[in-house]
Amino acid sequence: MAACSIGVSLSVLAAAESGPHWGATELSTDIDASGADALASRAPSLSAQPTGAVDYLLMQGTAEVPFSGTAAAAPPGYIPPLELPPDRHFTSTQPLDPFATSAAAPPGVADAEPAPADGVPEGCVDCRAGDIFENEPVCANGYIDNFNGGCNSTPNVFSTIDCGQSVCGQYGTFLSSSGANFRDTDWYRFTLIQPATVTWTAVGEATTRVFLLSQPCPASLLATGVGAACQPASVTATLAAGTYVAFVATDVFTGVPCGSKYRATLTIDPCCVEPCQVGDIPEGEPDCANGYIDNFNGGCNSTPNVFGSVDCGQVICGRYGTFLSSSGTNFRDTDWYRFTIPVASNVSWSARGEAATRLFIMQGTCPAVTLGTAVAPACQNVTVSLNNLAAGTYFVFVGTDVFTGVPCGSKYRATLMVDPCCPGPCQPGDLVEGEPDCANGYIDNFNGGCNSTPNVFSTIDCGRTVCGKYGTFLNSSGGSIRDTDWYRFTITQPSNVTWSAVGQAVTRIFLLSGVCPTASLATASAPACQPVSVSVNNLPAGTYFVFVGPDVFTGVPCGSKYRAMLTVDPCCPVNCLPGDIAEGEPDCANGYIDTYNGGCNSNPNVFSNIECNDTICGRYGTFLNSGGGNTRDTDWYRFTITQADTITWTVTGQASTAAFLLTGTCPTAALGSATAAPCQPATVTVNLPAGTYYAFAATSVFNGVPCGSKYRAELTGINCCPCDPPGPINPDRDGDCDVDSVDLNIVLTSIPCPPGPCAPGDADGDGDADTTDLNIILTSLPCP
Repeated sequence: MAACSIGVSLSVLAAAESGPHWGATELSTDIDASGADALASRAPSLSAQPTGAVDYLLMQGTAEVPFSGTAAAAPPGYIPPLELPPDRHFTSTQPLDPFATSAAAPPGVADAEPAPADGVPEGCVDCRAGDIFENEPVCANGYIDNFNGGCNSTPNVFSTIDCGQSVCGQYGTFLSSSGANFRDTDWYRFTLIQPATVTWTAVGEATTRVFLLSQPCPASLLATGVGAACQPASVTATLAAGTYVAFVATDVFTGVPCGSKYRATLTIDPCCVEPCQVGDIPEGEPDCANGYIDNFNGGCNSTPNVFGSVDCGQVICGRYGTFLSSSGTNFRDTDWYRFTIPVASNVSWSARGEAATRLFIMQGTCPAVTLGTAVAPACQNVTVSLNNLAAGTYFVFVGTDVFTGVPCGSKYRATLMVDPCCPGPCQPGDLVEGEPDCANGYIDNFNGGCNSTPNVFSTIDCGRTVCGKYGTFLNSSGGSIRDTDWYRFTITQPSNVTWSAVGQAVTRIFLLSGVCPTASLATASAPACQPVSVSVNNLPAGTYFVFVGPDVFTGVPCGSKYRAMLTVDPCCPVNCLPGDIAEGEPDCANGYIDTYNGGCNSNPNVFSNIECNDTICGRYGTFLNSGGGNTRDTDWYRFTITQADTITWTVTGQASTAAFLLTGTCPTAALGSATAAPCQPATVTVNLPAGTYYAFAATSVFNGVPCGSKYRAELTGINCCPCDPPGPINPDRDGDCDVDSVDLNIVLTSIPCPPGPCAPGDADGDGDADTTDLNIILTSLPCP
């Protein structure tokens, strides 16, 4: 046989034969036909289905050789992995009662006596932070479920759920258009990449039935359970890789009001890829599909090249998969993220995906140079680490390690760790500076302070941390300029003030006073990634400025980051007091969804309940939603008064605070509102008829307030003490909304009257203090 040459990448062979290749570039060489024959001889053994490897379909392909590069398209000669043999798919042979999961009542149930609606307990199911909302319309007579009725809907329709997720849903019973008894059945589909133990648990306001079912319709029963109202219904089954359904519904077909609530949780052990967590950065790319063109973050595989971005300490919650291009070529979705380190650092890029996952760390312009790579099977952790990586800009890559067989929308979570992490990503509650990145010719009319014409400043409050950017550039005449950021603050009493920062370049800070040109009270600088701080004690009340910028005028890329914090002592303490009611809501964070008491801003609407004379010790803040928008935590409290009253709602917080009293169903109407500066009360007073109303507390701004900032709020009324009924009779002589021995002693020490001051002991309002007043107190004890 005549020898021929076949080009093979040394990095590919190194990866295939001896693990990840750590060379700086991929050098090409030739091997003769004997080498090619050797490679070909390996392919059958690699593509054969390993015994017992149920999840092999989504693992590495027939040979690792073609897969160590960063290409999106499959290389020439790519051999797809074998499909999973039919006998490896799990199927249940257990028959399913045709009425077990049905929406319509079986024969005989239609004539059953409906349970009284008030027999269903309410209030035992509460949505929690991080829950996913079912969002199905509330059923009603004549309702047709085309939302998530599963095999009971035509066509079949399902919601989806992932391991570790809890769904906050609603169900009930109703009459169909023909008068038959129906129940709302909710079907949630999930996929296992590997064998796992699955538990499905639900608690509902009615007797609740749960199932684990196999696909497709008609579903086969795998496990079932039932729980009484407000008690858990739970099932557990060990399942092979495949797609399944978790079912929840009432266990009866009559008597359950539509809109009754349930909360159900899917637990999978092992959980291949955890669902997105609060604080994760959603990738945001559309799911791939046949014919897809990646112009989102395909990096060097996209034309033009396009990259996502990631910062040290951030976690990307992303999706990938494989698909056919418009010409029929096998492609994979590759996700590229750019990052910059300002000093030599140790860098680690790790991921876990639902398919065999390939990682890279790369450098340079496209085609980028590989610095490190690694691969791991589905549901296994994979990490690439490089020590003492020089300052500069780099790319990290995550993608499937195969070009076929991975459903688009398969999930991964990937984390970038950098040591030192400088200055770190913006944290929930940081004040995001918001200034555009500088560039040659830039004119700073954002917060350049005394360096801008006219002078312009940002503002900052005590305890706030600003997440900002700076850099150096050339002005229109060619002069070297630095971006300087100035923040104004006010203190209302003598205070100790500290201004500290850390940045990606050598950083200069100032504490300044006066009008422009200002006077320096303190200044300091520090190298890149080193903290710098200035302090002034006993600073008189007044308005001051803090400054942060590069300490050089050239060589700092625009968009370089810093974080800076203003500390003032004292700074508006807002503390819980004995007797306060703790709000109980988890602190917000980037990506937070308020399912606790977000009121009309939550879907479904959700409120906390309070009573007149309650004092709430709560927390609020601002954060970025999953779409990157500035969002504030709004807290809504529902209260009812049984008679006309003058109601006052007072909120005092560590941030600029908004308070409202509202009425009506969502969207509500404002009856009164107020705003106040930090540490000052925002007070609303309104005369109200009997009814149900809402008291609202939130920051008055949408960014810059750390999650977990505190407030105290009090709801008061003239007639709302339960121990002080309307009219002239008032046994609560000390005005603390109870009747106890203190009130009794007030009356006893007032008898007889006259002579003497009668008002303290005059419980019946007749102008004297006598045995009648004493009897009023005695018959009211104890209250409440």
